[in-house]
Amino acid sequence: MLNRQNLLSFLVLSISIFWGLFVYAEDNNGDLLKSIERDLYKNSEEIEVKMTILEPDGTVRERQILIMKKNEKDQQSLIKTLAPADLMSTSLLTTVTNDTLVTQWHYVPAEKHAREVKGILRKTRFLDSEFNLEDLSLAFYRNCSHRLLETLNEGTKTILVFDSIPLNIKDSSYSHIKTWVDATHKYLQKAEYYDADNTLIKTITFNNHKNIDNQWRAQNVVMKNVKKNRSTQLDVNKITVKKFSENEFSPKIFENRKE
Repeated sequence: MLNRQNLLSFLVLSISIFWGLFVYAEDNNGDLLKSIERDLYKNSEEIEVKMTILEPDGTVRERQILIMKKNEKDQQSLIKTLAPADLMSTSLLTTVTNDTLVTQWHYVPAEKHAREVKGILRKTRFLDSEFNLEDLSLAFYRNCSHRLLETLNEGTKTILVFDSIPLNIKDSSYSHIKTWVDATHKYLQKAEYYDADNTLIKTITFNNHKNIDNQWRAQNVVMKNVKKNRSTQLDVNKITVKKFSENEFSPKIFENRKE
């Protein structure tokens, strides 16, 4: 038989779970998804990442990249390639203005200039990986409509499953994306990407989450192309909090560049 203190604790827990499920049931705007995405870029920092591409025949190709993130008036990121030598300086500059307006510039040394990413260029694979430029737009989920498909309970965790449709579907590689979100710890677990024929084309998993500055962040991310049996893995090596100047996140950094 429950004593008074245990009964009170049980009631508080039950009300909390009920209220949480009620709130989640109303989240057809994908507010949790958008919030998690924003928070990923709330700090100004530098991240050293190892990119590993696994080909269908077992061939492994590696890249070393540096991700610089700045969050002031706008959210910005600059991804720079450090190795191998033939891809060095290949870069992607992304700016998000007014929370949803995305501007991207893709710099490839062989072309000697940066190209603004518009239209079907958003489908371009970055460094021949399974990550398209639109996947790296910082505001991918903020530029989708959302529908909550189901709410799951996994032990002490509440998992929300969303279906998201890109607002600019004409220029997207995807007709819709199904995403699993850990609502308890506020991080993405995995997602499935579907093409115009509603065929699964890619999956992504977010692994080895660590609590960094009160935010759960994946240290390993794997994007797999289901159709081509090809995958790209990102492993975080080091995160450094850093201040950046405005000039470091301008398309002008690509002008008159000497390689």
